[in-house]
Amino acid sequence: MNKALAVSASALALMTFAAASSRAADLPTRMAPPSPVAAVPVFTWTGFYIGANLGAVRDASELTLTANPETFNNSPLFPAGALSAADFAFMASRSSEDETSFTGGGQIGYNYQVGGFVFGVEADINFSDVQNRRDRADPLPALFGGAPLPPLTYNARLHSDVDWFGTVRARAGAAVDRFLVYATGGLAYGHVKTNVAAFPTPAETVAFISNGLVDINQVKNSDTRFGWTIGGGVEYAFTNNITLKGEYLYVDLGDKRHIAPAVEPALFRGSTMTATEETKFHVIRAGVNFKFNTW
Repeated sequence: MNKALAVSASALALMTFAAASSRAADLPTRMAPPSPVAAVPVFTWTGFYIGANLGAVRDASELTLTANPETFNNSPLFPAGALSAADFAFMASRSSEDETSFTGGGQIGYNYQVGGFVFGVEADINFSDVQNRRDRADPLPALFGGAPLPPLTYNARLHSDVDWFGTVRARAGAAVDRFLVYATGGLAYGHVKTNVAAFPTPAETVAFISNGLVDINQVKNSDTRFGWTIGGGVEYAFTNNITLKGEYLYVDLGDKRHIAPAVEPALFRGSTMTATEETKFHVIRAGVNFKFNTW
């Protein structure tokens, strides 16, 4: 009898402990929940960016100067039709120096990535030192069937400089993670200064000029011109915000014609010469961009 009572008491105690444990498990815990693990953001080219660039400009411009023979027939010394183009062939001059100079500037733009493709727009402005210059000095030949002339030297100054330029371009390319290859093209603009003249060497012609027998044809011009550009480049994102690029652009600011009148009309009153410019150059540069986050 006693043994049965002991077994029953033990069983009742075990059941009571199990029930208490079950109720305790249902009570709220005082331990803090585990901290969530931040997901690493996936890199995207989408977003605004701003940056700077440095590089070189290879000039490919041409500047020519030619006489307009018909305008030299306005002097009483030479009746109409007395002078032909052959009489002034020696005055034709051309400058195409293909010089390389430094350039530096900044850019701002926006990219939008769709799958493995990136589309965007970029605007930039660069200072430059593009110079296409030639200074010619040749003995003046006997003209007009051997007409007597004093010992003169014919000089031609052909100067054309681009001191700044900029572009507004579309960009389209293919991206493999952080590496981007793109083509680009659009509007180009730049400031061009022109100084063209044809004149005798002053040291040899002071007396001749003072007698009113020498003409000096000259034109100076400074303006902003518009054209087009095309090129391409590669870009790599070292971090989610810093990218480095290499880029090539061909820039063509168009052609322009200037009329150089006789600023000291004497022997050939009303004479003119024509200066024709073709302003174009190659740009090779490296740049760094800061890309703003898009998440």
